[in-house]
Amino acid sequence: MVSAAYRDIAVRTKQNNTDVMESLGPNDLNEGHYFELMDRASVFASIFEDHVAAHPVVEADECLGELVERARELHGEIYQRAGTLWGAQCEDPPTSSSA
Repeated sequence: MVSAAYRDIAVRTKQNNTDVMESLGPNDLNEGHYFELMDRASVFASIFEDHVAAHPVVEADECLGELVERARELHGEIYQRAGTLWGAQCEDPPTSSSA
């Protein structure tokens, strides 16, 4: 289980034209990392809705429909938490009308 407070984050960088994986610690994160997570979460939501939630089998099976709804709720919590963390990192995060 991954700790809710912190886990190592690996990032791919280029050194001497070679891909290198580096581990970021909690002090190496910046506001861009939080916004990036929100972006990735929105991409995931779009793919999930288009390819899983809208699938005819999900629409036909009540149990699958309930599981999809639970997944949506959990995903929403992930996105909101990332947004909260991002807002805490930014002095003046943009409002929805300026995005």
